[in-house]
Amino acid sequence: MQKRELVNLSCLVAGVFIFNMSEFTPTGLMTSICSDLDVSESDIGLIISVYAWLVAILAIPLMTLLKDLEYRRLLLIAVFLFAMFHVMTGLSDSYTLLFASRMGVAVSHAIFWSSVVAIAVKVVSEEHRSIAIGSVSVGTAVALILGMPIGRAIGLAVGWRMTFIVLALLAFVLMALLLTIFPKVDNPGTFTISRFPEIFANRILLGVYLLLFVFMMGFYEFYSYLEPFLKQVAGISDSAVSLAMILFGVAGIAAGGCFARFYDRYRYYYTVTPCILAFISLYLIGFLCEYEIAVYVLSFIIGFSMTSFTSALQSVNIGNSPEDGSTMATAMFSAVFNIGIAVGTMIGGYVIDDAGIGMIGNAGGSILLLATLVAIAAVIPAALKRDRKPAP
Repeated sequence: MQKRELVNLSCLVAGVFIFNMSEFTPTGLMTSICSDLDVSESDIGLIISVYAWLVAILAIPLMTLLKDLEYRRLLLIAVFLFAMFHVMTGLSDSYTLLFASRMGVAVSHAIFWSSVVAIAVKVVSEEHRSIAIGSVSVGTAVALILGMPIGRAIGLAVGWRMTFIVLALLAFVLMALLLTIFPKVDNPGTFTISRFPEIFANRILLGVYLLLFVFMMGFYEFYSYLEPFLKQVAGISDSAVSLAMILFGVAGIAAGGCFARFYDRYRYYYTVTPCILAFISLYLIGFLCEYEIAVYVLSFIIGFSMTSFTSALQSVNIGNSPEDGSTMATAMFSAVFNIGIAVGTMIGGYVIDDAGIGMIGNAGGSILLLATLVAIAAVIPAALKRDRKPAP
């Protein structure tokens, strides 16, 4: 890969890092936010859920509205909105203001995540597509391994609001990088809303989106309440909770590296195996959480599985989308991804209220078992067979 390609990907990975750090932060600081604003875990879970719903609802309309906008300018709009609404979050002194500011961030999120993967594969050569997608996954993982613990540490040390102020500052730095070193990237703008039925008529893509929805629903039913689960059920210390979250990120980096190296050769197994590992691990963590070492091991496996699965499914999504419709396909992917987060978070809240927080692992594992069966039986074999960009 050429130096210019690495620089371009690095800018995008930096964006992925701060956007994901922002999305993960309410989970890592849930207890602090609840205590400061005198609200429950379910109330913060509602913000996470509505945030995801808003991203899902806005992704396709925003991409349709902005379809003719050059890609660098699109990124700049997303990052600017992100920065301004994080300043607002950092100044929030009530649940209502926090809620409103997070919805503003959701708008920027919808623009960014609907385009970043499509942009990543355009700033590298065709043979480096897997590396580009894997790099986006690494950005997510770094947000878990560094962003989440650092944000949590800042929040615990000087207040949760300061974490969001720091994110705003990072966004302004990213804007400067995009303006100075990131190239203009042409947006063909030929895939209009009138052609959207092409995506819905593609049974492979519909299967991919169904599978993604079920997987994310099961994962976030558990992950959205990870911090209170580890503190209340596993009974581990704040430092141990931070370590478990770091292991999620370490696993994500490992998964991103493995994806770039092995996915093209082992596409079917690489896609199905994470489903199997994820549902088994979520079942086990509820039973073995009293053993701290088990929490660490299972956190690593769950994080590895999630990153592996979403990276692989994103590749399948792009590979089966129209040549000039990759942005709309990734917008649809982002929408479904966030619907899964929203529904999963809502289900997790209901499980906590009705059965107790100790049951979220079993509930999430059951949903992921369904995803595994769907993946093995139908979606993945057909999708990989039809991929317009076959493995060498």
